[in-house]
Amino acid sequence: MGAVEDSKARTYPDWQSKKTLAETNRYMLENEVATDVRFIVGKEMERIPAHRYMLVSRSSVFYAMFYGVLAEKNEVVIPDIAPDVFRMLLRFLYLEEVNITPNNVLEIRYAALKYLVPALAERCREFLVENLDVENVFTVLNHAVDILDLDLTDQCLAFIAPSVEDVLNGENFLTISRSALAVLLNCDALCSGEDVLIQACERWANFVCKERGIAYPTGQQQREALGECFRLIRNTYSKQQTLGVATNPLYTQCIDHTRNRP
Repeated sequence: MGAVEDSKARTYPDWQSKKTLAETNRYMLENEVATDVRFIVGKEMERIPAHRYMLVSRSSVFYAMFYGVLAEKNEVVIPDIAPDVFRMLLRFLYLEEVNITPNNVLEIRYAALKYLVPALAERCREFLVENLDVENVFTVLNHAVDILDLDLTDQCLAFIAPSVEDVLNGENFLTISRSALAVLLNCDALCSGEDVLIQACERWANFVCKERGIAYPTGQQQREALGECFRLIRNTYSKQQTLGVATNPLYTQCIDHTRNRP
């Protein structure tokens, strides 16, 4: 690499000449050249320097952060994003490069949505859809429901529907959130497996109770764990009336509550 000399005989590496814009951006990011803002990131409170100009040119959130009414100063605290994920966000903003993996995709998408970087958020969504499987579908569904992503929610439900029994009987079903379970119960495409769905709901309710320290939950405790989902189960029973033999305790609760409700 060449060098330049100033009037005081100091030499500096020449990283600008014969470089592309992306290459100079990379150098400035990786070598922290002329940074003018620091982010205090994650639980580790790691300091990560950056350049205001680059950030505000790529994100309206960063523009408001630095030039809005309540503009931040020279240090910005970001407690809800891990340092390695924030670095990936910066790398995308500077270079449009990102290394998405199953282990980081949800965190990167969270950061992209938070800072309104739609191109990065879309790459993450595409990765999630392309890599949906029995092991991760409920994790992705939880994410989609939490952020009100209707398209990604529909993609998850479409994945579940053809093999609903196998998917609901898997251990990963127990990781579903109650709000995502409610979406599942409202899905007409799963009505043909309503008996399987109710058995899965009982298993989920028992798991939640166990997490709360209740080894042998009563019917009332199961209903409390299910919350609004129990009403949705009753509605499914009322619509179909084809739940099979009522040997499952939750079946009996559905039948009793359906008969006795106002």
